[in-house]
Amino acid sequence: MSGDELPPATWGAGVDAEAMSRLRLDKGREALEQGDPGLALVEAEELLDGDPAHEEALWLAAEAAFELGANFTAVAALEPLLAQRPMAAEAWSLLSRCRLEGMELEEAEQAARRCLALSPERAHDEGQAWFVLGIIGRQRGEPDFKEALRRAADRDPGCFAPRQPSDPAAWRAALPKALLRLPPSLRSLFASISIELRSFPANDDLELRGVPLSPLVPCQMLAPHPPPELPPARIALYTDNLHPDSPEDEDLARSIVWALSDLAGLWAPLDLDLFSEE
Repeated sequence: MSGDELPPATWGAGVDAEAMSRLRLDKGREALEQGDPGLALVEAEELLDGDPAHEEALWLAAEAAFELGANFTAVAALEPLLAQRPMAAEAWSLLSRCRLEGMELEEAEQAARRCLALSPERAHDEGQAWFVLGIIGRQRGEPDFKEALRRAADRDPGCFAPRQPSDPAAWRAALPKALLRLPPSLRSLFASISIELRSFPANDDLELRGVPLSPLVPCQMLAPHPPPELPPARIALYTDNLHPDSPEDEDLARSIVWALSDLAGLWAPLDLDLFSEE
């Protein structure tokens, strides 16, 4: 090596590592903002492989995992983050939502109240904490749960504004219209299934083959559960968990179609013919 050369192992090593970290974070954050949480999670996990305590990467991983519905992965990122930053109200808010989605109601309540005690700056974080408390109250049969949901809507109406409740008769009228909108194969399949309309799930409904389900699930197979490859005999549609654009019949039917199609994927995920128009 000549006197003009730098040792290759040390040339710019510190600067490059910091720059690469920032590039990964920027790429991951951009991916999340553009609707690609999968790529965002990959970038966060690459950073965490080198530095498991990287705060920004932990937060990015938690947000991306939540968007993907991977709530356990989100919790696994939030817990070490909160161990480092126990005053991070936004992390407590997201943790409360992830715990709720996993039907861990006590843990969700604790996280939501911790968030609110910290007076979060972002309206979404406060709204989400109130929303979590409202859904927990609903599941527990507490009479004042609607007040918590109202507070959630006040803080972040874009995410938590309550829809206008539809008359149960309107939902009953929309159901046959929704069935007619399904692809023929799915329509035939659901013709042999008893469909019940309920306001929201009972806690006993929120389990499928040992796996807890979110209290926000729009529909669910009712016990006894069949083997995974077979359709159920009975399902429930939870109208409070459906989100039609309006209380008009067409929008109610459209929300039912979405929920039934999504549920059918649980027992026929590889039978693509079921989801094709004929």
